[in-house]
Amino acid sequence: MTILNNPLTGAAAGVRVVLQPNEIILNQLAQKTEQQIRAIQRQCLQDMANTMYEIVIGTLGKGGRNRPMPWAPLSRNYARRVGRPYATLVLTGRLLSSITKEIRQESSKVFIRKSDVPYALAHQYGNPGHNLPARPYFPILNGRLTSYAERQVSVTAQRTLWKLLRKT
Repeated sequence: MTILNNPLTGAAAGVRVVLQPNEIILNQLAQKTEQQIRAIQRQCLQDMANTMYEIVIGTLGKGGRNRPMPWAPLSRNYARRVGRPYATLVLTGRLLSSITKEIRQESSKVFIRKSDVPYALAHQYGNPGHNLPARPYFPILNGRLTSYAERQVSVTAQRTLWKLLRKT
């Protein structure tokens, strides 16, 4: 605190308080803020991956929701073998159980490895050599995320962000 004296009378002309933030406090504040930002980012990435995972899983089965495009019916012979005329991509459950989520520091992803399920890409993109039409289960069409999936993931990120920011 600094006291200003009146130069004519020597009496106090006023009081001025000079505040300077303590460097230790500033560093603690910066660390805490960075920790909160990382926690918010991780939760957003996790929720975005969960949403994408649910979209992918939802395309499978008899009533597949929000598929990137309608799936072709099964061939007559294959339909007879499995006892139904429609595609589900769920016969053994191997494809379904191989869909994986991964959350990292700066990104999250939902994926399936060709090495885990060799026929995964053939179903996603088709295989004309084996008379297998494309039945995309990941919400990708023409190399881009579908507008539905993009919108759902974006809304999820926004909701998570606002929910977490209200808590801090």
